[in-house]
Amino acid sequence: MNKQEFIDSVSAKSGVNKKATREVVKSMFDVIIDIMRNDDVVSPYPGVLFKSVWVEPHSMFMGVTGKTIDVDGKYRPVVKFTDSFKNKVNEE
Repeated sequence: MNKQEFIDSVSAKSGVNKKATREVVKSMFDVIIDIMRNDDVVSPYPGVLFKSVWVEPHSMFMGVTGKTIDVDGKYRPVVKFTDSFKNKVNEE
């Protein structure tokens, strides 16, 4: 499902027009990103956690070129699904 299909589906399920749905979804992800940039965890739905993990600067071997490069430190986004969410997905 692509972004537009997602917007269409949320709009249909909620009864909110597509323009408003698009703005809400965009705002939701903007807020999640802001929270993750502040090294915090957000759970917008039970069983779904968005967080960021700091990866220290390091050297990395590039197998194709045979060279080693230095990689800057950065935040790596992580999404974790707990068992309660996984069970919900698998309910019949």
